[in-house]
Amino acid sequence: MGLITPYPVKLAPFFADAVWGGSALISEYHKAAPGPRLAESWEASALPGRESVAVNGLWAGAPLSEIWAVWGDPGPDGRIPPFPILVKLLDAEAPLSVQVHPDAAAAAADPGAEAKTEAWLILQARPGAQLVYGLRECVTETQLRQAAEDGTVEHLLNFVPVQPGDVFFLPAGRIHALGGGILLAEVQQASATTYRLYDYGRPRPLQIEQAIRCAEKTPAPSVDSVPGGSCRVLVKCPFFSMEEIVLTRRLLRAEQGRIVTVLDGQGQIGTAPVRKGDTLFLPRAMEDLPITGSFRTLCVSWGSM
Repeated sequence: MGLITPYPVKLAPFFADAVWGGSALISEYHKAAPGPRLAESWEASALPGRESVAVNGLWAGAPLSEIWAVWGDPGPDGRIPPFPILVKLLDAEAPLSVQVHPDAAAAAADPGAEAKTEAWLILQARPGAQLVYGLRECVTETQLRQAAEDGTVEHLLNFVPVQPGDVFFLPAGRIHALGGGILLAEVQQASATTYRLYDYGRPRPLQIEQAIRCAEKTPAPSVDSVPGGSCRVLVKCPFFSMEEIVLTRRLLRAEQGRIVTVLDGQGQIGTAPVRKGDTLFLPRAMEDLPITGSFRTLCVSWGSM
């Protein structure tokens, strides 16, 4: 397989449902979920048992981890590390749990945990929709634990109204939660570790002690607006970069590979027909690609673009 000429690899997602999921990913983003509801579509995932799979070309049927092992970007030591990110589409018809993710130091203290920094691009939001972005004020561990245990933690949370196009960067340690009526694209480190602090009385397990140990105890910073345009940088952090790009003519070769998710429109990238909801892995060794049609995309890389 190593002799295959690099091409745009179209990915079939892994589907994950939850009690808060809706139907928009099925009706609007063409996701062939087995039921009427879908919470998460894992567009680009190489996590064991939850992988995206190629559907076109000579790699068809292969999981992303196998493709990445051949076409992935080498690290400083010349070896190809595990695929470093996870790209999802989420449809939150109802509120998600209030949660937090560990950084590398906190994850090292919890066997099996992995660090997770993530970012959100809001794609749809019904009127009045809001999310949790950190805390309103400084708290102690004792105050946060008591509020989580007695169900009053909502009084400590910083609720932010949202609209399509908003971007939220969530470094490890920042308490957060989606409210109902939000559909978004999420980019994160390749980790499945989530600590639930509070879940509105739903009968799902909480991880209060782990959440408190790694959570920020200070007020959330202000949310910076992001300027519009045909290309806008959404997030650049040590773990990934996100850009929103309207493609109309040509997609340039990059020094690193990238994941491209079509957010609106339809056409063709190289030899791959695409429409709203499709995701491609573009390896770094590929030539510049002609574009047919016009579509808005989320382009994600794990280095400079």
